[in-house]
Amino acid sequence: MLRTAIDTKKIIQKYGTCIWIASYPTDYAAEPDFNYFPSMDGVAIWQFCDNWKGLSVDGNISLIDLHKETMTEHKTIKPIEKPKPEKKTGVVYAPVINHNPNWMIQLMNGTGHYTGKYIKTNTRWKYFDVRSIKGMKCYKLGTDKQWVPAKFLKVIE
Repeated sequence: MLRTAIDTKKIIQKYGTCIWIASYPTDYAAEPDFNYFPSMDGVAIWQFCDNWKGLSVDGNISLIDLHKETMTEHKTIKPIEKPKPEKKTGVVYAPVINHNPNWMIQLMNGTGHYTGKYIKTNTRWKYFDVRSIKGMKCYKLGTDKQWVPAKFLKVIE
């Protein structure tokens, strides 16, 4: 079952020689029979019987130094700093566009459709929310039918 249900190669790659395996020809044994040793990599401890010297205890042998001091080097993972959430209220300025003081900025609704309503440039507006609409950062200037793409505004407060 061990060879068909468990990917021992992955375990050995990750943890090194660490597998404890029980495999023996008879229940009784006084010492391990290395002619019967399981042929597999990564074995650290081998249980060679379950009635060692007739005492009804498992007979095990360590194949590596279990008392050796080992240090596993753990890399410190720095938490990824999340960007601070953008302030949801403030004041924006709609600057004059293309040196034309009569230029106006069309409003969108919350789903990104233009409403046919406009705001004048060279004006200041309080905004109440910020979100991405159709891939554009937008500021909400009033109702859900009063969104302006950020590319036309400058945050001043």
